[in-house]
Amino acid sequence: MAGKKKAQAQAGQEFDKVYPPEGNKLLGSPSPGGHNIAEGLVCLFWIMKRFDIATLISLGHSLYKAQMECDILHQANNKPGDVSWFIRICEAGGRYCKSVGFEHSAMKAFTLTLRLKQRPLQIDYSGIQAELRCLEEDVLLEMGANKFLQIPVSLSTHFNNKDLIGKEAYEAFPEAREDIVEAGNAISVGLDTAAVFHFMRVVEWGLRALARDVGLNEVVADKKSGKIVPLEWAQWEKILNQMHGKIEEKIRLIARGPDRQRAQEFYYQAEKEIDGFKDAWRNHVMHCRRIYSSSDSLAVLSHVQRFMKSLADYGIGQLQP
Repeated sequence: MAGKKKAQAQAGQEFDKVYPPEGNKLLGSPSPGGHNIAEGLVCLFWIMKRFDIATLISLGHSLYKAQMECDILHQANNKPGDVSWFIRICEAGGRYCKSVGFEHSAMKAFTLTLRLKQRPLQIDYSGIQAELRCLEEDVLLEMGANKFLQIPVSLSTHFNNKDLIGKEAYEAFPEAREDIVEAGNAISVGLDTAAVFHFMRVVEWGLRALARDVGLNEVVADKKSGKIVPLEWAQWEKILNQMHGKIEEKIRLIARGPDRQRAQEFYYQAEKEIDGFKDAWRNHVMHCRRIYSSSDSLAVLSHVQRFMKSLADYGIGQLQP
């Protein structure tokens, strides 16, 4: 057992000499290990460059041609002789597979190369053909194991877009920024229900800012017990119900004239819009009542964009004193 482990370790060291680890570095790849989907965003050109498509096609052609040659030689009852051509194919294939991360295929190519070098006369052409077929199948399997998600061109501008709902809203609501970007990313990759969920979180940041603007920092959660909770822990409906009186009070303190009219137009409309968000989308997405489509998420985007911009334009946001 110890001798077997030693042989495996030596084979591994020999493998790294032929196919050094630095050959596996990505060509301008996204940073590994991140959970942010934006870190994995690549274009078609990057994929072609990363996987060296020309070399991959050439490898596939060489493996196929070598198998056909083995078949012809086997049918003619030829004995193995000069196998240098097969060795070159396996070495080149191993280097390529190592460079693109096809580790299993690279090891198989390395093993076959050693066998051909060390025992060229002990393997017949049918055996070489079978080994090459296995190597080809391994490459195909590892190609299939690498998954890529295509973002339609029409939705690509939504991806990792911090200005998705407008620069003003992004600047005014720093704590909503992650949800803004995640909503756009979700739309781009077809996760439309997730997009609606993130949009409702964005609206909640707007709701909290609006409530604080009119002086509502705590909410009565239970009238009977008199329990009071911070704004962050309150239900939307209770916030809206108690915010209405605060809005009325604030508007009442403004003298009749253009300023009062502007305040009425803004606060009453904002209040109604949040109530609409609650009943049209927020309650349903939070309680698993609906699956949303691409057209749904884009429609919600339009509503959220207009609403959050109106808050920012009025001077309401998390950056205010």
